[in-house]
Amino acid sequence: MAGLLLLSVLSGCGPEYPTEEQVKEETLDYLSGRYSAEFTITAAEEKISGPSPIPSFKSKPTYWILTAASSQFPDETFTVVRTISGAWHDNYYSLLLNDEAVAMVDGIIQDKMPVDYYIYVGWGLDDWPRETGEEATFQEWIEAGGMIQKIIVYLREYEPDNHISEILAEEIHQEIPTVQFVVFMGISEEGFTSLINDIQSFKISNMSILKRLSYNWSEEDTE
Repeated sequence: MAGLLLLSVLSGCGPEYPTEEQVKEETLDYLSGRYSAEFTITAAEEKISGPSPIPSFKSKPTYWILTAASSQFPDETFTVVRTISGAWHDNYYSLLLNDEAVAMVDGIIQDKMPVDYYIYVGWGLDDWPRETGEEATFQEWIEAGGMIQKIIVYLREYEPDNHISEILAEEIHQEIPTVQFVVFMGISEEGFTSLINDIQSFKISNMSILKRLSYNWSEEDTE
């Protein structure tokens, strides 16, 4: 009984947190004030900033991770974060700049791969670099310090050559010096077909991988 009373008292004290609907409305206000497209929120998840001594009791500040779609890219989504302090950041650049990023990589590897391939750019959750925004080009975004987590080149029914892959990975890094990983991955015909047909939900299994070559620059700036 005492435990129930304690929980009842605790539930009525402490700071007030915004509801999911409030956060969604604020997110839409933030996005419409920053970009020219129209947006919808497709998912929202509240996160507690640390472990709570009492399960399900918000004893610490919370932040939100939301998934959004835009009228400009209706079939794709991006991430918006509402921080503990109530500030916002998003990676809408992952949609706005993806085609340019893919085209840059394609310009490097085209005519050097004997099979069909698919280029995937793995964007992070960092905010836009300073002095960049909706009108920025991918080149401007890179020059401002925009980070790319990884670039994966999926190869159709083909095992990547070590020597050629290393040369191409270095060329990609020279053009995109903020990329942390470049991966050349040969996958089965079935895996490649699944990738092309449903890139949004594609998850490759180890059984589909023929050979993987990975090149890492993520620790260069920290050594």
